[in-house]
Amino acid sequence: MSIIFIIFLVALLFVFANWMRVSIWRSNVRDRLSFGFDEQKNATPEINLSAGDYGLVGSDKLLYFLTHFLSTPLGYFALFGFGAGLGLLIKYLFGLAKFSTPMIGLLLGVLVTMLITWFIKRSKRLRSQRIRFELPNALQSIVAVMESGLAFESALQHVVRESNPKHPLYFDLAVMMDAMQQGRRRNEALKLWSARANERSVTDVVAAMIQADQTGAALGGVLRHHATTQLKEIESELLKKAERIPIYMMFPMMLCILPPILMVAVGPSAIRIIRMFQVIMSRA
Repeated sequence: MSIIFIIFLVALLFVFANWMRVSIWRSNVRDRLSFGFDEQKNATPEINLSAGDYGLVGSDKLLYFLTHFLSTPLGYFALFGFGAGLGLLIKYLFGLAKFSTPMIGLLLGVLVTMLITWFIKRSKRLRSQRIRFELPNALQSIVAVMESGLAFESALQHVVRESNPKHPLYFDLAVMMDAMQQGRRRNEALKLWSARANERSVTDVVAAMIQADQTGAALGGVLRHHATTQLKEIESELLKKAERIPIYMMFPMMLCILPPILMVAVGPSAIRIIRMFQVIMSRA
């Protein structure tokens, strides 16, 4: 069975390598055939600011592409194959004779796929949470700078310059500022920010700002209103989590705190009762 499983893995890897080779060959042929037929061959290609890898460099860009690849069906297959290969390596290094090779490969493949998928989803959830919690502070900072007499673009540039560039919210705001500096209108840049953030709170702020721009309302009042509203939402969410703390503490208290208390409080009396019964039984 182990030889058949190894042959099956080698065949899958061969099929994947062959598919990659054919895809690269077709892409090269397509590029050669289309060379010289572009109407605007000297034109500068438009930069896709809505792409998730825009502005990323080095390890951050590599991590983004790796995460994006592992979220695809082909990435799941690669994760399963990596886990299966790791199971085979563990099998032959430690000599686990009690377990069969296909079972170890299957279990490790499923386990690695589930762990990496959980890590990717957790990273996305943490990014969304960081954006949602920091958005009211950013809006209040922009309003405070605008009240000093600056326009929205200047206030945004000041806040982005004074903030952490690695924070996902300020990174997307920097991309939006780049879009406006490249000639895009404010409404288009705001929609770009909403598309990159992919967060409900950001979408609400963008919709309100676009409506205020179209109706001529004061932008500072709109931003202050949304900052206050989202702070209240975050406060209510934290209060709900705080109300659940006693329920979460019940099980650790029952398992870790209650037994020592019972031993200290009831232990001496229980020992005396046991000794008294032993004396009574010995006299009987």
